[in-house]
Amino acid sequence: MGNCVPESAKPPELRGSKVWTTLITNTAYLSGLLTLDYSLKRAGSKYPLVVLYTDSFLRMDTKLWTRGE
Repeated sequence: MGNCVPESAKPPELRGSKVWTTLITNTAYLSGLLTLDYSLKRAGSKYPLVVLYTDSFLRMDTKLWTRGE
């Protein structure tokens, strides 16, 4: 596990042993991701939401910005 980050190197909101996590691969899932984030906050979740994303998501996002959407 050479990709482990020491606890002290993590941002304060990510320190601890529990998080909510999800993966986003394209912009079609963005509204669902935002809804999940809102719902967790509204429910008073004490765990942060960590979003993993793929390189293809970044490429799609860049295309949207250049188109002005």
